[in-house]
Amino acid sequence: MTAARFPYIASDPTRPDSSLMPSVPLLLAHDQRTMTFMGLLDSGATVNVLPLWRSLRE
Repeated sequence: MTAARFPYIASDPTRPDSSLMPSVPLLLAHDQRTMTFMGLLDSGATVNVLPLWRSLRE
């Protein structure tokens, strides 16, 4: 297994006091369509959740 490091990014870059959250780049692909975005990395999570609005994007 290869270790990976992911950056902590401000949850609201416009506010200097915002929380830092570990982010991981995601690429979703199906047939000829792809989507890329940053996701929240939660190594202690029991389930993974993809926001509905991401799946409705045309």
